[in-house]
Amino acid sequence: MNSKKKIVTLAGVSLVATAGVIASTNEVKADTTSDNAQAAATSQTADQQAQAKVDRAQSNVNSASQATSAAQSQLDSANAANSAAQADVNSQQAVVNDAQAKVDAATSSVSTAQDAETKAQQNADQATSANIQKAQDAIANQEAQISKDTDAINDANKAVSDAQSTVDAAQKKVNDATTARDNQQKNVDAANDAVKNAQAILDNSDQAKKQAQDALNQANQKVADDTTAVNNKQTDVNNAAEAKKNADEALKNANDAQTSAQKNKDDKQAIADETSAALADANTAVKDAQAKVDAINDKLANFNTITLPAGYKEAITGLIKGEDSSNALTTLGQNGLRNNQYKSNKNDQKITVDYNNLTEAQRQELSIFATGLINQIQSQMGTPKTSVSPKSVEFANKVVKEAYNDPSWDGFGPHMIDGKSHNSDGLQKVSKEMNGNSVLENMSSSIHNYTYDDSGNIVSGEIAPQTMDSLKHALYDDIVSMMFDDADSGWGHALTFINFGEKDWSIQSIDNETMGVAFDKYGYSHFDFTGATSANGFGDNKFTVPSNDELISELSSAILFYNLPKQIKHQSKRLMMMLKTLYLLLIKYS
Repeated sequence: MNSKKKIVTLAGVSLVATAGVIASTNEVKADTTSDNAQAAATSQTADQQAQAKVDRAQSNVNSASQATSAAQSQLDSANAANSAAQADVNSQQAVVNDAQAKVDAATSSVSTAQDAETKAQQNADQATSANIQKAQDAIANQEAQISKDTDAINDANKAVSDAQSTVDAAQKKVNDATTARDNQQKNVDAANDAVKNAQAILDNSDQAKKQAQDALNQANQKVADDTTAVNNKQTDVNNAAEAKKNADEALKNANDAQTSAQKNKDDKQAIADETSAALADANTAVKDAQAKVDAINDKLANFNTITLPAGYKEAITGLIKGEDSSNALTTLGQNGLRNNQYKSNKNDQKITVDYNNLTEAQRQELSIFATGLINQIQSQMGTPKTSVSPKSVEFANKVVKEAYNDPSWDGFGPHMIDGKSHNSDGLQKVSKEMNGNSVLENMSSSIHNYTYDDSGNIVSGEIAPQTMDSLKHALYDDIVSMMFDDADSGWGHALTFINFGEKDWSIQSIDNETMGVAFDKYGYSHFDFTGATSANGFGDNKFTVPSNDELISELSSAILFYNLPKQIKHQSKRLMMMLKTLYLLLIKYS
């Protein structure tokens, strides 16, 4: 289909923008009665009086013996209590020993697991999902066993404490019995004194003296026996205290071993958690990097280019010098039309748009796309490159709105041959309002749907729904058509895109050229050009126009960041397999 173009030139205008118990041993000595007292009493009355004193002394000895017997009875009770306490200590010692044995077994299991670490890699391949689940169940069981052992240790600790209380009570009884024995010793000593006095009176009464001496000897022997029993009981108490000390030490060792085993497990779990997190991060990084690489590859595979046929440059350069090269350009143009085909972009195909109400971002993207194609042409021709900026995009949008949409200016008409062409006055008005420096416009029927009615007449049909890809396709075809099939317009559209510059070709050329593209309500595309000056803002904040070189550089960086997380992921997987195998071995030998 034919395209239309008009050229309007304007002058530039400035515009500024974490007890031991020790029992003392008392020695009890009985003094030997001597024959020093020699009394001269011989009367029966004196003997009777002496006998009465001996009887009283004997009575006192008997009382002392009875008291000593009572003290012995208390001592026996104390001994019995102490024996019971010792039995309790022995019983609790057995519980502690059992707990210690379990801790020793857990320690042996950890040691065995460490020895088996070298076999971990061999078992790694067997760490299937089922085995991993089995290992996790076993870990839970081991944790339950550790908790159970901890409860047993706590119970043993309480029992040892209770046993200590029993020992303390028994020790008190021993102390009380010792005190009672000492008090009775005093009574015995007093009785001995009475015997001595009676002996002085009855030194001639051998039988009485012998009986008294025998009684005294028996009392002394009783006291000695009681003292020995007390000493033996004290030894038992000391032994019980030592047993408790040993039980406390065993309990502490059991607790330490349990704490160490728990810490070892927690440390390994922390490593496993960190490795799992690192693996997840690496997986995400690989996925993101792969998506970026795929997107760039897609852009490269679908990067649109326009290549001028050999001889085209020379032919069109000759045209502006007055040579008759239009036929040659038409022949060369056929190759250009055939060899330059649009490449669709998958992501753009997913983005539906309203061509008559594009967002600012969409207008900018389309303008940058078109500028990139035109820059390729200019690069091959060796002419100044056109740029694109926010204001140049705004300019094209304002032209379409105020010069075409608002006044319903149909450039091609409903039948293609009855249109109004360019709105030159509208272009001049907008350029003046925005301080543009000269203005040029290429316009194409683009996405407008021309068809034929039953009579063979060209009529306008409904415009199909559009995507970003279809709009870029239309702009691409518009540029290719105006570059290689423009003989009926004197190649003016092609010359506008080439932009020889005002020095070489003042017509259809602008110095410091900027551009923007927009679609009007009829579906026609508008390529609007104006010059940037230091004052009008068209050259401010220029957009970067992508090229193949930039995409290739971006792809190299993306591949570098893609390979790095893959290496991290590989190492993390290997470590995870080793840790899972180690857990399996810990459970197996626990």
